[in-house]
Amino acid sequence: MRSGTRSPDASAKRGLTAVSGRFFAVAIGAIAGVIAARTIGPADWGVYAVVVAVVTTTSTLGQLSIHVAHISLWSEVENKAALAANALVIGLVCGGFAAVAAWAFVVGRGSTVVPESAHGLFAVALVLVPLLVVLAFSNNLLFLHDRIGSVTLGFVIAAAVQAILVVTLATTGRLTIRWVLIAWSATVAIPLAVALVALRPRLRMFDRRLAFRTARTGMRYQFWIASQFLLFRSDVLLLSLMTNQRSVGLYAVAVSVGEMIFLACSVLAQLALPKQVVGTKQARAEMTARVVRLNALCAVLVTGVLVAVGPFAIPLVYGDAYTASVAPFAALLPGIMALAALNSVSPYMVGLEHPFIIAAMTFAALTVNVIANLLLIPHLGATGAAISSSVAYGVLAIAELTWFSRDSAIGWRDLLPGRDDIRQIRVDLRRLVTRTADPLPSP
Repeated sequence: MRSGTRSPDASAKRGLTAVSGRFFAVAIGAIAGVIAARTIGPADWGVYAVVVAVVTTTSTLGQLSIHVAHISLWSEVENKAALAANALVIGLVCGGFAAVAAWAFVVGRGSTVVPESAHGLFAVALVLVPLLVVLAFSNNLLFLHDRIGSVTLGFVIAAAVQAILVVTLATTGRLTIRWVLIAWSATVAIPLAVALVALRPRLRMFDRRLAFRTARTGMRYQFWIASQFLLFRSDVLLLSLMTNQRSVGLYAVAVSVGEMIFLACSVLAQLALPKQVVGTKQARAEMTARVVRLNALCAVLVTGVLVAVGPFAIPLVYGDAYTASVAPFAALLPGIMALAALNSVSPYMVGLEHPFIIAAMTFAALTVNVIANLLLIPHLGATGAAISSSVAYGVLAIAELTWFSRDSAIGWRDLLPGRDDIRQIRVDLRRLVTRTADPLPSP
């Protein structure tokens, strides 16, 4: 683990590198997604989206919120090496059991969840569940170690490999849904390999007592994590149950474009995470408020760009078959923008050990999402799912930000970006450019 306090220049350079790397990974991944969606068509893209949604949901439920327990216990546990070893063992075991349970559940329901014609693909994809669980644990530990560079490196390499594979197969006319899933597996396996090299977990450091303590702590947050992920994925699953795979494919494109807002802004929350789990409550609250402001500013800027180009770019880039994705894309933007601004509040609440409060708010938003989907999807299809999600995300954002404002005594006005935030960004960038242009110290 690295120790010591980083200089402002080093922090600014590290932040810019992380943001640049994340943007590169998102851009390359988006290109691969566009090529794959155009090649296999909306129906197969819908099947792919459902399989990925079920696999990622399974991995999240199988995590038992261990990654949240890492945040809660970070300042108390001195043996960080044991946390890494435990993450590897617990992740493989829990992920394996979750994959078996998911297979039994899906197959037992025929084509209700995943089309029977895709059960073979689904079985192969379930192999990734234990790897996804270990990846989530490992990346979270790297964030806590303040080593976001290793996480970014894994994402960048994986995005490049995925894009090369998709482009090569598409140009040779061999790209099918099976190969799209194989390409997606690279975005799991490669970041995991990079994370494990960075963490270097040693099985001899496995601590059974710490493992049980971590599991007990994580289970306190499991209802929240399960509700949160279902909040983000229930729209796809309900749309699949109530319509057809083409509608799911159209909606998946809308989601993938809209999620660029969340992905672009999430790196700021990840950079702030180490400072949200140590120090006084007031210091953590002030850091959280600053990141909320910066995330809100980032979300507004990225949303503005997407609003300007999205309606024209989606049919142009994805093809005329995806023109119907524009309406759900527009309906999703307000909700995703709210989520992006909210991204840094949850770690603050976890640090204060308020599992029931955060779980109640998330479950309430999930309930709103499910009810709205059931009411709107029969009439509006994919657009109804998008409206439902936006409303639910907005409910969650208002609830969590209201709670944070009251708990921290930080007013709503101080959660909105202002001139000082823009000025500070300019100062950091100017300092970084100066240091880059003149890297040698003055005599």
